[in-house]
Amino acid sequence: MSKRLLRLAVLACAAIWCAVSALPFAARAAGSDTYTVEVDVTNQITTVYRNADRHIVRQMICSTGMDNYTPLGTFKMEKTRPATDRVEWYYITKFKVYVKFATRITGSILFHSIPYAKKDMSTIDREALAQLGDKASHGCIRLLWEDARWISEHCPEGTTVKIFNGAAKKTGLRDLLKVQGYTEDCKLTYRQFLDACPLDNISGGLGRGSSGEEVRALQERLVGLGFYGNTPTGVYDESTTLAVMRYQSAAGETVNGVASHALLDRIMAEDDITAEYATLTPGCEGPLVAKFQLAMSSIGYFDGTIDGLYDDQLASAVADYCTSNGLQAVQSITPALRAEVYDLAKV
Repeated sequence: MSKRLLRLAVLACAAIWCAVSALPFAARAAGSDTYTVEVDVTNQITTVYRNADRHIVRQMICSTGMDNYTPLGTFKMEKTRPATDRVEWYYITKFKVYVKFATRITGSILFHSIPYAKKDMSTIDREALAQLGDKASHGCIRLLWEDARWISEHCPEGTTVKIFNGAAKKTGLRDLLKVQGYTEDCKLTYRQFLDACPLDNISGGLGRGSSGEEVRALQERLVGLGFYGNTPTGVYDESTTLAVMRYQSAAGETVNGVASHALLDRIMAEDDITAEYATLTPGCEGPLVAKFQLAMSSIGYFDGTIDGLYDDQLASAVADYCTSNGLQAVQSITPALRAEVYDLAKV
């Protein structure tokens, strides 16, 4: 062999090794028969099963294609295209967007993240993010970027992907997965995740099935923090579980829907994080009310004490704001109304 041919052969081998070594280690190490990925188009849920025991190791909300653009059937993940697949950023030329951790299912159909305008996490397509859980893509299967990365790192070429329609409606599961996906590493069994762990037997507290004034007080507090959008009932139901899960996610706590004694102490603390799920009505109290009072004060509609109490003075200020801005006078402070006031107040 001539020196030129020998050098070309060495360069070719080096290129192949670089391409393979660029793949995430787990994807190179795992076998193609380790997992099966199932995509339930009816419920917009993607589930990863471990083939050895058929246990669920990951379950996540997704968005498949509009107008049935996502093909149904059983596929084997196609060979990775080293320059583009399973890396942090993938550019979709046709739609001029970036996505993260694209994994090829068949042809141009990929698992990938929500789209971004640039290689910058702050440029995420917020409309697409809000649509997660509904058919919204052009055929690919959209996931949160962490889920897209997990698939890229754990499901190599040849992994079976089953995409199907016609499953029974699973509204409760969809709602849970929109708040928090399931992973085998979350310290809950899948059954515990589905049940949102009714009671924490170690630390006590409140959970699914609990009822009474303690639950009502928790619900009222979660309204005041903005995490609970329903009328307090004193029954620890699915909506309460979801509100607690939202709080846990925002607070960096373990997400299981259980209000342990330690979590209750944190939730009931004088000042805490707020969210924008709840509609505030007269009589509500808490940090979210105080935040709104401060915003109304800064734009000249409220001159009372910033005390976190939705009293008659705040109700009158809300009515004045609505009347002055051509809106129907209301007493319910919705997330949309707060967003408008916050925008004016530059909060």
